[in-house]
Amino acid sequence: MNSKKLSIFFLFSVILWCNISCDTQDEPFLSIKEFTVEGEGGKTVVKINNTDWFISKVVNTNGNLRISGEVFSSDGTLLQENSFVAMKGEGRIESKWMDKGFIITRNSPNTLTIEVLENSTGEPFNFRIVIQGKNKTEEILVKQKVSEGYSFAGIDYFLQEKDKDSLYYKKGASYQFYITTSGPFSFSPYSGVDIFRQSNFESHDPNAFVWIKDDSIEVNVPQTIIDGKVYLSNKKHVYGVTTKEDYLKENTFMETLNLPAGKSAFHVDQEWQKRVVSYRLTLTNNRTKAEKKVEGKWIETTPTGNYKIVNDE
Repeated sequence: MNSKKLSIFFLFSVILWCNISCDTQDEPFLSIKEFTVEGEGGKTVVKINNTDWFISKVVNTNGNLRISGEVFSSDGTLLQENSFVAMKGEGRIESKWMDKGFIITRNSPNTLTIEVLENSTGEPFNFRIVIQGKNKTEEILVKQKVSEGYSFAGIDYFLQEKDKDSLYYKKGASYQFYITTSGPFSFSPYSGVDIFRQSNFESHDPNAFVWIKDDSIEVNVPQTIIDGKVYLSNKKHVYGVTTKEDYLKENTFMETLNLPAGKSAFHVDQEWQKRVVSYRLTLTNNRTKAEKKVEGKWIETTPTGNYKIVNDE
């Protein structure tokens, strides 16, 4: 090959290298550097123009504090728990609170899926994902709006496998006597403390109470279960509030025993009922008008009116 051909070959190689290099440099490292999410949450996929990178940290912009959470491998193995999150290679980061959170997943060498959970804190939630490349560091800024909340739409009750009425006994008042002459003694079998018909709503869903806690929504509650069907009371209770009703105000009855002369002692075993019924709360999103379903348990404990007198002599 003569010198002229060598020069042409060298020039062509330089031009080809320059084109490839320039094209690569022109492509952004991150397809998205900032995005905004509604308060209800959302999911965004970010493409990364490289495969040699890792997440060095995630930072809450409020106070510039590093965020803690859990890190999982691509097969779901827990690698890191309750510590500052960072991740090399494919896998998943989860940082969840009761009222906000996110999941960051790397399923391929050059893509990152960012799922932001619903924000019920009442204030914006913004965080930065720091991406460390071979020769550069860049960030993805995620900005989440304040949720506009939900309104009450309805509630219904149903029975699941473990929902039922169950009976149990509680020890009531104890009595001791030493009298010279036998005679009658009258008393209330349900005397004592905390003789209430008490009910409350329970749920593990963080959305169960936060959105309507200040609205004092009154709802009908179960009165009885017959043949697997729940029948409701005409009375209404405030949703999310523990309700206590004095049982003795509605059930004033007395028991009379004829006590023998001398020493005697007895106590009362009170029969109580625990009722567990599932409920499904329907909420309407104030912004999108979409419905959200929340499930939980309505639990009531109450005296039944039955009792046993137990001789302690």
